[in-house]
Amino acid sequence: MTRTLGQARPFRLDIPPGFIQLPGGDLDDAVLDRVAGQLATTINAPEVTDGIRTAAYSLAALMPRALTDAVPYVGLGLFRSPEAGRPVLMSLSCLSQPSNHDSVPTAVAGLLEIHRQHGRAREIPLPGGPAVISLGEQSAELTIGDAAPLRLLRREITAWVPDPAGRAIGVVSVSSNNWQDWEYVCEFLLGLCETLEWAW
Repeated sequence: MTRTLGQARPFRLDIPPGFIQLPGGDLDDAVLDRVAGQLATTINAPEVTDGIRTAAYSLAALMPRALTDAVPYVGLGLFRSPEAGRPVLMSLSCLSQPSNHDSVPTAVAGLLEIHRQHGRAREIPLPGGPAVISLGEQSAELTIGDAAPLRLLRREITAWVPDPAGRAIGVVSVSSNNWQDWEYVCEFLLGLCETLEWAW
């Protein structure tokens, strides 16, 4: 699915059909039903049980949902690991951040300086030009039913793509709790960013 995203200078991105767009604020029953249905399909369950619905709510609640006019897309996707067949939960967020850079190399240098202060970052080539990839980690808790909370580590990989016209930075971020399949998550983000095109 190709979406046009952002307000500063919009960009187009081919978002895979496995993602369910999440609303801002509380999760409603319709969204939870879709997440639970996708979870049941991913784990090959014959039907959506109360346990699957509870797990879907807990998983969705872990994902960032800062959906606003400035962050036009936040989605949740469940996929299969290409190696072990494990379910892989990913959160995707996209926005176009206003900028006023003189050139793409100047923007890349500034992004590297900023993000290396807070974690790992490096420059990568994309079809639309050079970009910066940053990595981050955040701990969270997952509670299902009456069980004790389970501490999880959520990793995030973000692509910062400077607009050649100097008006915006395209930001595409994928986060996941599946540390076993982190390489797959990173490859997923890089492949997704290869479809990024500035709308005008």
